[in-house]
Amino acid sequence: MANMRQRGENSWEFTVSMGKGSDNKYDRRYKTIEVTEKMSPKKLQDYLDFEYAKFKQELETGEYITPGKRTFKEFIELWRDSYAKSNLSPTTLDVYNGHIDSRLIPKFGHMKLDQIKPGLILEFLKDLEKPGARKSGNMHKKQTDEHIEIIDAYNDVSKPIVNGSAQTGLTLTGFYKLEEFKPDAQPVLNWYRGLEKDGSDKQVILQATTEKYTLTSADVGCYIFFEVIPVSSGERHIMPVVSTAHGPVTEQKALDFGTIGYIYRVLKNILTRATEWRMIASNPMIGIKKPTPDNEAKKLKLAAQKKNPQYYNEEEAQAVVDALYKESRKWRLFILGSMIGGFRRGELVGLEWTSVFLDDHSLSIENNIPLTENGAAVEKDPKSLSSIRNVDMPEWYMDELKLFREEWEEEKETLGDKWIGEDRQFVFHNGTGKPYYYKHPSRWWERFCGRRGLRYIKFHGLRHSMGTLLIEDETEGQIDPLLMAIQKRLGHSRLSTTTDIYVHVTKKVKSRTTGKFDKFARNHNAPAEPSEPIQVDPPRLVRIK
Repeated sequence: MANMRQRGENSWEFTVSMGKGSDNKYDRRYKTIEVTEKMSPKKLQDYLDFEYAKFKQELETGEYITPGKRTFKEFIELWRDSYAKSNLSPTTLDVYNGHIDSRLIPKFGHMKLDQIKPGLILEFLKDLEKPGARKSGNMHKKQTDEHIEIIDAYNDVSKPIVNGSAQTGLTLTGFYKLEEFKPDAQPVLNWYRGLEKDGSDKQVILQATTEKYTLTSADVGCYIFFEVIPVSSGERHIMPVVSTAHGPVTEQKALDFGTIGYIYRVLKNILTRATEWRMIASNPMIGIKKPTPDNEAKKLKLAAQKKNPQYYNEEEAQAVVDALYKESRKWRLFILGSMIGGFRRGELVGLEWTSVFLDDHSLSIENNIPLTENGAAVEKDPKSLSSIRNVDMPEWYMDELKLFREEWEEEKETLGDKWIGEDRQFVFHNGTGKPYYYKHPSRWWERFCGRRGLRYIKFHGLRHSMGTLLIEDETEGQIDPLLMAIQKRLGHSRLSTTTDIYVHVTKKVKSRTTGKFDKFARNHNAPAEPSEPIQVDPPRLVRIK
């Protein structure tokens, strides 16, 4: 047939004439397909006829997009539906989407796939290493999810809330609620800066009178405050309400190489799929290595890690516990659940009373909420099979959890029709029976550390503080069995994962063990005492006959 011909052993080319164009020349469209399955001649011809008819119909209806001519943004939707949703976990896909929407779409979205060349990718990756490459966080999250988190936060604080990284060039957002005030109250909004964390020297920032404020070089070293003054009938009727200090503000840093590496990984995944699906002839990522920090950057990162290790020692942990006893019972139990039980954030958000065994002093981890989409919690199994586990908890913790259960039941009864959790029994719900927005505990923890003057570590660091506290005072002979117990408690699949995480502590213990031999040390620089001369008998002469 003139409209199809064999090009290779397994490839066939289709040709469809679209008639004459404005230049009076015939407009022909081409498509090549590959047939790898063995077929009889008749079955092969039927298959080719079907594919040709489908190709022709797509052209006539305008649905066909020539491979390589599809834009990067158009291909992303195909990639999400045909690959990402079925091959990536919800949490991983959420991180991927964040980088896609904030980094890749703005750079490549308008371009045809075959226009994305290696040189352009190299230039893009190099630009990510420059200061100023950071963007405001949560750009890709839908407003509904952000509002869910803010609603959750309102159950715990009455002051306005400031959200955003305190770095120049980034935008802060102030959140507040008016339901505490009169229904017709209209707010006057102000932003302040000051060098003192208590706000005693704060001064108003001119023309900053909306919910958003973009930080400038004038804010460096200062704390930022967000003020709400409700106004009714044109007259102020209540004292201003001011947020806690946010900051101090620092100059915007370059992206961490870990983040750049993740963006590289996302772009490579997408373009690899485009190559596999024959949308482009070759992968422009081939030959491009993942950006890595130079030795100076590595030294700076190690120094930062040593300065602010992501775990607490016993003294710091005691200070955290003392501060937690000035907070609500709910948040005290939530944070201690991670610091003592080693639970992941999503495991605590998804914990229900059916998995709490008060008499046995244990919690069963069977559920995980790692994400919130469109205001709804995304529930999934724990991270791995080994993460499904029972964890023994201290008796004092379970006694307080029992008291909290009584408070929980009273709160549910008081809510009445406002309870929207249905039959679910989330232990740490958001005040309505629904689970917290998945990131809210981390935000609460960060504000808590600032409020109580505690060294801040990431929420995940609480989980690993548990292992550090268990190992720190032990002897070298107890390390190996203790690491195995920690592995089970944390739900790690491999012991090597646990060992790698706690190498900083095990080295300290081994050093302490070796140090026990210090009692045998002597001053090796001291001069040696002179030794007595050795008596040597003079040689005897022997006459040889």
